Amino acid sequence: MFDIKKLNNKCNEPNCENKPKKEKLIYEQTVRRGKKSLVSLYLCNKHICKANKLVTKLKSIEPKVVIDMEVNDLR
Repeated sequence: MFDIKKLNNKCNEPNCENKPKKEKLIYEQTVRRGKKSLVSLYLCNKHICKANKLVTKLKSIEPKVVIDMEVNDLR
């Protein structure tokens, strides 16, 4: 769904050349270890909602695992 090779220089949406405006950190929450980062996505305002689909899909694959995300503004 996303191209993570661009890191935080360009939007992680394939074929998008926009500068990212937000970071979406997707993580697994456990009682023993706390937050375990899975991936950080850097997205422009146009594609920020697509990460929600990824989280929904991950939750449907592993319903017993607590997967959540936080959104951070980039400078």
